[in-house]
Amino acid sequence: MSGRKKIKIKFTSDNKDVDGIPPKWFLGWPIELRQFTWVCDSELRGDLPAYPMVIFGAWKVGSSFPVSVRGRRKPAEGWPAVVLSFCIVPTGKERSATPALRIDLCIFAEGAFFDWGQGKKITVDNHEINVRTLPNLPAPFTTGDIERHASESDWPRRDILFLPIDGVVCRNWFKFQPGESLYFCYDKAIPHPDLGPSLCESFGLDAPFSPFGADTLAGLVDVTLWTGGLDRLLEKQAKRLTEAFEASRKAAAELRERGWETVKKRLEDHENT
Repeated sequence: MSGRKKIKIKFTSDNKDVDGIPPKWFLGWPIELRQFTWVCDSELRGDLPAYPMVIFGAWKVGSSFPVSVRGRRKPAEGWPAVVLSFCIVPTGKERSATPALRIDLCIFAEGAFFDWGQGKKITVDNHEINVRTLPNLPAPFTTGDIERHASESDWPRRDILFLPIDGVVCRNWFKFQPGESLYFCYDKAIPHPDLGPSLCESFGLDAPFSPFGADTLAGLVDVTLWTGGLDRLLEKQAKRLTEAFEASRKAAAELRERGWETVKKRLEDHENT
């Protein structure tokens, strides 16, 4: 692929607070691999993740569990679900750009995704769903992952996991079938709808020439790698993030300048009285 462009991603090592909030809380930087973490403050406010990210898709995992729906006599079904994404994240003190698999742990019930957590009430189409108990994490989470997550005492729970892209992770997590993905970009009930179509939506549902299987996520990722499709999606995300950052910095500078002009006017008015 001689015509393929190289994408260089560099994260700032500046450790300044953002409006008094440490970058670890606001942006989630730096990312710690193999450790569960929270959704960062900027994402809770509706911003895009502060690094290039391409969503692969979303799938049910494990077995269903009962959830109660107000107004119904029979319990409904909820499922553990995961949203899988490929991202380039800042790791370590140097904030080195590192490829990683991001796993968002969710509840899937009544056709929609929700944050993981028991003892919570969810409203879907004016129906109130009550999640009383949750199962332990199922495979392909490893025994270590399950034990770490079960021992969490923080609230809210840390329900995002970043894993390095290695052979074990690929074998465990890339076996899902693209045709069974529950992620559809037009559905606002999904996490990060503003990121656009997932990989499964963008590149069809099979990879007939991949040695990793024609109907697996591994095969689809393989095809998008050698055709340059994943590169193009990452390039779009990097460009989009850069433009958003520049627009935000410009807006902040203009707001600061207007604020300073207001302060100067007040000082002048005070001196003239």
